[in-house]
Order: sequence, then C-alpha cells, then structure tokens
Amino acid sequence: MSGAIRRFGIRVWLFGVAVAATLPAVLLAGYVGSLWAESERDAQSEQLARRSEAMATAVARRLESASATLAAIAESEAMLRDDFKLVHAHASRLLRRHNSGTAVVLAARDGTQVFNTRWPFGTALSPAHMATLDPVFASGEPYVSDLFKTPSASISVTTVNLPVIRDGRVAYALRLSLEPGILTAVLQEQQLPPDWIGVLIDRSGTIIARTQAAQTYVGHKGVPELLEAAASGERGLYRVVVKEGVAMQAAFSKVPSVGWTAAVGVPEATLEQPLRDSIRVSAVAAVVLLVAGFVAAWLAARVIETQAWALVGAAKALGRGSTPAVPAASVREFQDIGAAVAVAADLLRVRESEGADQRRTALAGNAEAEMANAATRRVRAESRHDLRGPFQARRR
Repeated sequence: MSGAIRRFGIRVWLFGVAVAATLPAVLLAGYVGSLWAESERDAQSEQLARRSEAMATAVARRLESASATLAAIAESEAMLRDDFKLVHAHASRLLRRHNSGTAVVLAARDGTQVFNTRWPFGTALSPAHMATLDPVFASGEPYVSDLFKTPSASISVTTVNLPVIRDGRVAYALRLSLEPGILTAVLQEQQLPPDWIGVLIDRSGTIIARTQAAQTYVGHKGVPELLEAAASGERGLYRVVVKEGVAMQAAFSKVPSVGWTAAVGVPEATLEQPLRDSIRVSAVAAVVLLVAGFVAAWLAARVIETQAWALVGAAKALGRGSTPAVPAASVREFQDIGAAVAVAADLLRVRESEGADQRRTALAGNAEAEMANAATRRVRAESRHDLRGPFQARRR
C-alpha cells in the first residue's frame, strides 16, 4: 500500500534509542582518547629531546673529566721536572683509581711516544698517531679526536689531547685514550627504556658508542637519517629506520664544544601504543555501553509489552461487553490508560443500565397502550352491537 507506515515493535524502538544514546558517548570517548594519545606522543617527543640532551651532557662531562685527568698529569711536579718515569707511574695510578680511560700517552712534536701507560716505561714504541696530535701542536688548544684505530694496539679509540707547554710553546701532547666501552657505559648510565636505543657518533658520522649491540655496530657509519639530522643543526627530531630494521622516532643533540652527536630513538610502535590503547578502551566501552543499553532496553520492553498486552486484553473484554480486569501498571501512562478503560467500563455499565430502564419503561408503555387499544376496541364493538339491536327489531 502506497504511503504505508512501517510498524516496529517496542523492542526495536528501544534498541534504537539505546544505540542513539550510546553513539555520542562513544564518539566523545574516541575523540577524547585521540586527544590524549596525541598529547602522549607530544610528551614522548619532549622526553626524547630531554633524553638526547642529557646524554650529550653526560658525554661532555666524561670528556671534561678526562681533560681534568690530563691537566692534573700535565701540572704535576714530575712533569715539570721532566721525570717521565714518575709521570708514567702517576698516570697509571690515576687510570686505575678513577677508570679515567684506557691509556695515557705522552708524545713529542715529531710523533715519538715518550711513554704509553699501556706498556712498561722504557718500552720501544712506534710513532704516535699524529692525525690526532697535529691539531694540538698547531693550535696549542685541547682537542678531542674522532674514533680511530691505534697502530700499536690495533684497537679503536677516541682520544682527549692536551698540550704541554714549555717556554711558551707546545713541547709535548698528552693523550688519554677512551675505548668505545667506556663511552657506551656513559650512554647506558642514562637508563633508557629497554626498547629505546641511544647512539653516539663522531664528526665523521662513525658510531662511537651504542646502548644496544655496541660490539656489532661501533666503528660503522650511522644510518643516513642520523647523519642528515646531525648535519642540520644543534638539536632536533627525525624519523629513522635503525640498523635492526625498526622504525623509530628519534631526537639528537650535539655534544657541547666537541661536535659529536648523541641521539635517542624510540620505536614508533611504542609511540603509537597510547593511540592503540585509546582505540581499544573506546571499543570496549562502546561494546559495554551497547550491551548495557540493549539489556536495559530488553528489560524495559519486556515490562512494557507485558503491561501493554494486559491492557489489550482489558480492551478486548470491554469490547465483548465483559467486565475488564484492569491490571496494575508500573508505567504511569499505562496507569492512565487502565484508568481510562475502567472509566469506560463504568460508563458502559451506566449506559446499559439506563438502556435497560428505558426498555422496561417502553415495554410498560406499550403494554398500557395495548390495553387502552383493547378497551377502545371493546367499547366500539359494544357500541355497534347496541346500535344494531333497534334496527333488527323494526324489521321484524
């Protein structure tokens, strides 16, 4: 039939109301959750930046400690007297006591190693690695080298180099070697979360230290994304796929006055975890709210249907002329309908009583009228008889 209205049961309507009431709450929860997840990502990025700065500062302090150790050796009485044997012994004690580095080398301008604490004093030594010492002799300023392999010990080290001045000119250079393990320990002291990675690269982009898999990657070039980031400024954020193949968000900071770069990375999966948690919580909340809404709608529909069918029965009884049994209802509107059915039943009883009285009155009136008519007929009959009597006597 054209224009016919589709009819649904009360349960369908109540289920629809439950969905309509739940959906805005779910959408609001999802929106708030996304804002929370975004704020968590921002907080993680800020934490990354702080961690990289703290790591760069820790490395700088370690290098300053190494410089202080060299300064103490350079200013010792033995050094001033050129008592290099005693200086060798003094430097060895400092290294053992403070774990300041791997070895202390005293080299002359021509590259001759006066002593190397890695070897007993007086051992014949090969020329020093002048690439790390030339800047000291040229400028008269301390110098921190990049990672290189020593010719004598064939190990990779970085060095802190300090000039020893005699008569206003650089006569010697003191060099303190730092193996990658020492700087790796500095990074690990930052106690990064287990899935984060900290890395330290030198000015050439070579990895000096790493919090994870250091033995595998130290001495190798850093990933291109890190090298590009390091060349872009003093600090910043960048995205990188690390050597292990894990996509990370990372922050970098320059080590003050050295030019090295410290970087800290966190897996993108970890950064996205708050968003996934938010989606999971929103989904669970939506399911719980919908189930609760459906259960409440089903219970309400059951009450409404029971009371509605009871009223239907009362209405049918009323239609049959029977006295309807109006049920008690917990729904006010159903109470009103039940009261209306009861009033209608009373009115029908009154009308039926009045109709019965009217019928009885009508029947009594009809009986009286019939009796009057019968009396009239009898009078008429008697009158005709009385009139016929004289005429019949004449004829005789």
